[in-house]
Amino acid sequence: MNDMEHDEYSGSRVVVDGVALHRVLDSKGSVVAELKEDLKGRECERIDFDGEGRHLGKTVYEYDGDETKPRLTLGYNESGKLVFRQERGKRPEILD
Repeated sequence: MNDMEHDEYSGSRVVVDGVALHRVLDSKGSVVAELKEDLKGRECERIDFDGEGRHLGKTVYEYDGDETKPRLTLGYNESGKLVFRQERGKRPEILD
């Protein structure tokens, strides 16, 4: 399992304004990601943290209607700068 894959969710699903919120924990109980899903169960946003709780980056997913794959995926670094962009069916763009 790589650093970005975790299989444990803490607590129950909490829904706020139509968005489900989850926290992903590592084996030590540290929060390594916070996930937001829409009511269809599609991941809309993921914020990653290291084991010390420092922000590593954020990924935002945008969808069309009932599509299950994102129309657009945007990746931001720890300072909020856009560093990755991929539209469905196109090659990813790595931005500086």
